[in-house]
Amino acid sequence: MRVLDPPYNTGSDGFVYPDNFSFDAKKLADMIGIEEEEAERIINLKGKSSHSAWLTFMYPRLILARELLSDDGVIFISIDDNEQANLKLMCDEVFGEENSVTEFIRKTKSTTNDAKTGINIQHENCICYSKIKDNVNLFGGGKGFIQLQKS
Repeated sequence: MRVLDPPYNTGSDGFVYPDNFSFDAKKLADMIGIEEEEAERIINLKGKSSHSAWLTFMYPRLILARELLSDDGVIFISIDDNEQANLKLMCDEVFGEENSVTEFIRKTKSTTNDAKTGINIQHENCICYSKIKDNVNLFGGGKGFIQLQKS
């Protein structure tokens, strides 16, 4: 089994993951099966502060990740609450809803309250998908067996 887990690119730790993958309209259209005009419209959203721009940024990368996964591979994607629902829907489309493995909720350290709500969020989500779920062997067991153990 191979796992894709690209590092965070926070810029704060000195490690910079090369995440500036540019697509021209033709390449994007070919990759996701749309007309070049539609691809051009999508590319023009890039850099705008919107859910659409984020989805546009992520979609071709998830398509590429699916292609890079081996048939028994899984991908773990860490995300906060801001785009979790959108990511889940997008992964259902790209990997297939039937290949959703699980979603982990990870406790994080946080001492900062949201300025508007005063709520202190102390978790992040980690969505896990497979290329072919029946081929996945996580945490012991046979093919397709996934067992999450309490710690």
